[in-house]
Amino acid sequence: LYSKASLFLMTLEFLPKYKYIWTLDSDIDLRSLDLKKFFHILQCSFKHPPIISQPLVDQNNQFFRYLRRMSWKDVTALASTVGFIEIQIPIFDASFLEYFIMAFILPILPAMVVSGGDWGIDEMFCAAGREFMRHEKNGLHDQPICAVVLNDMSVKHRNRGEIGNTIGWDVRWDLNDAFRKIVQKTFGEFCQSGGLYSSDPLIVRNHHKKVYKLRSSCDVDSSI
Repeated sequence: LYSKASLFLMTLEFLPKYKYIWTLDSDIDLRSLDLKKFFHILQCSFKHPPIISQPLVDQNNQFFRYLRRMSWKDVTALASTVGFIEIQIPIFDASFLEYFIMAFILPILPAMVVSGGDWGIDEMFCAAGREFMRHEKNGLHDQPICAVVLNDMSVKHRNRGEIGNTIGWDVRWDLNDAFRKIVQKTFGEFCQSGGLYSSDPLIVRNHHKKVYKLRSSCDVDSSI
């Protein structure tokens, strides 16, 4: 069994052809999502589209509350920066994903393949995005790194748990926990838990930017 993060390598040949790549778990239900409206908000809310982003999740069993739709029900913002994006539905800037694969996936690929784990990979997304901006984009400071699209834009996560059902949940937990320790030992300075206060825009409001209206002159890019 291969982890989702190891399968990122399969996107390498396609990355030069696209501006964004959306890597979805197989049990994500998009039927409740207005895709045209979603991508319009994604591309036109900030001055520049975020490096990594995702829609909200409809169910309230999502581990981090700021990734749940109901947590934002009284907020009129269209999008908000966050300090963490979950691996189940990330949308990547294609050039960033290529950088992330080469710099962060390949060095730990043997451990990933042996364990079948990917815990801890998403803890590196946002910090790696900042590093990418410094070195690859010449420090463009007004481009958000990680963001969620709000405005009642959500998907359903069916949580089928194929791997856990195949190898057993205890085994899956132990393998993923062992792999996460490897990630943290190898890339500790880039690991930021979704549970940190600084990751949560509902707690640390001044640290994160919320957008309430779209840019008036914004041409939606179809190369998704």
